Amino acid sequence: MECYSSIGRDYKNQDSQYHSLNWKEERKAIDEILTPNGIVFSFGWHSNGMQQSGSYQIAEMLIVAHGGAHNDTIVTVERKLEFF
Repeated sequence: MECYSSIGRDYKNQDSQYHSLNWKEERKAIDEILTPNGIVFSFGWHSNGMQQSGSYQIAEMLIVAHGGAHNDTIVTVERKLEFF
């Protein structure tokens, strides 16, 4: 992308696609840090968020419209469940 050429970074479209599809390690780190009843906000074009791990519950969802020429953003708010 042109915006990275000024800082000497060669950034390809495939780099962007890899990072947008692979958040496994980041989710794992968030899960380890977040205490029970903690809240996670996820922003994107889907509502997957943290719930895939089974220890989160969706508390709220919001669709943010950006106009006809842009995709909407889905905001997912999840709460980490307490297990005794």
